[in-house]
Amino acid sequence: MPLTPQYTWDETDTTVNVAVTAPGLTKAKTDLLICDTFVRVNAPPYLLQLDLAHAVDDSNGTAVFGSSSLALRLSKVDRGLWGQLAIQAPKEEVQQRRQQAQQRLADSLASNKQAQLDRKKALDKAASDRRIDLDRQKRDAVEQQKQQELDAQRAQVTSWQIEVGKEGSAESDYEDEQVEAMPASLDQNCSDYDGRGWRAKKARAVEHAGATPAMADGMQQPPVELLHVQQDDSKQAIWEDQPAGEYTQLATGSQQSSSTVHDLESSQAYGDEAQSSAADMAPVRSGCVPVAVQFTKLETEHLPARETREQEISSYKRKSQDHEALEGSVDMSERQPMFLKDKADGMHQAGNYRAAVNAYTKAIQIDMGMTVCYSNRAASYLKLKEFRLCIQDCTTALAQMEATMSSSAAGSSNAATATHSSMIKLLTRRAAAQVELHDFASAKTDLGEAVARRPDDKQLQDDLREINACLQPVSSSTLRSIADERFKSHVC
Repeated sequence: MPLTPQYTWDETDTTVNVAVTAPGLTKAKTDLLICDTFVRVNAPPYLLQLDLAHAVDDSNGTAVFGSSSLALRLSKVDRGLWGQLAIQAPKEEVQQRRQQAQQRLADSLASNKQAQLDRKKALDKAASDRRIDLDRQKRDAVEQQKQQELDAQRAQVTSWQIEVGKEGSAESDYEDEQVEAMPASLDQNCSDYDGRGWRAKKARAVEHAGATPAMADGMQQPPVELLHVQQDDSKQAIWEDQPAGEYTQLATGSQQSSSTVHDLESSQAYGDEAQSSAADMAPVRSGCVPVAVQFTKLETEHLPARETREQEISSYKRKSQDHEALEGSVDMSERQPMFLKDKADGMHQAGNYRAAVNAYTKAIQIDMGMTVCYSNRAASYLKLKEFRLCIQDCTTALAQMEATMSSSAAGSSNAATATHSSMIKLLTRRAAAQVELHDFASAKTDLGEAVARRPDDKQLQDDLREINACLQPVSSSTLRSIADERFKSHVC
């Protein structure tokens, strides 16, 4: 039963003051509930429940904790003196009154919480609207600036076009030059075209005048003859294409001249023009001949095609094929041989020999040089009574160890000792599998080699003695004496 703490109270027209005292009363250990008609102070082992005579404002009150004390100040809903703090009523009515007060408090708290949520949503929405408006204003400002810049550029282009049109109508750089159109019948394969475009008679005359046999590189050019130079202010040479492809001079008067191309070059009117035209002309384009190019097909994507790298390429292909089965692994750690070896060791120690064999096999597929995986898988095969597979793994591991010892003869003594012990273990393990297959001769050979490597091991000597006994006929009395010795050794 909880204890009721001591309390005192007093009142005014507007407030009710309650002072509660109890040993160890602190804020951290006190559960305080104030409703409109019910007050509860729970500070185990003390419990105070007050069913107030009239209603108070549960949202406007104070609670002050002191040293083992609590002072409550509650505001009255209606002004006036109560005369008594707690109501006097039947127990059922008091309980119902408490439940109603607590329900009103819960509803008030829920409504306040919902109002806070609604207020927060409204504030968030207002902030979001402000951000949207700000973004819209920025976007409109950017679009307006872009449109202004576009209009300005268009105005500049329009003014430039107008100025160019006025200058073109007033004066033209080409008004004195008669542009000759290209005949429609001229083919691009013609010698006068040569892929460089159509050239008027004047340009062709200057080009032929500046061409020499050395420039043509032995090519045959049509003969050029200067028949007449018109004597006028412009001093233009008039040429005409004849059907035979030769150039003849048109007669313009009684005076005729036999000037040659060199006379044209030395003339003051056309000397500079002929030299500049000949220098600016591009060389005659020769015909394009297609060249077939073939490349050697690479065996791999990252190695060059070299015959000396055939061994490296074959090794790369073999490793790629070995890893194809592991490409679908979910965990990258399953592609690490040392992780698989440790995982298999744990399975073997737990007695899950089949799972250990599978893990050792995956590790060997990744790295076929892990001798310890062959040795440990042989032990798992021996537990599974798969003796032939055990013998194969022991033989492979022994061969790898012998190759390692021969290649690193000057290695450390600790590594040599560890290899020596591992070889003795493999010999005894293979001998045990051979005994299960009744191959006592091979078992005797392996045990004999193990005893030779470790002559002070009594267990190996006893095993070798039993193998020798199995190979020799033994009488019943001899077997009995052996059994008696073993029995006495175990009993003692």
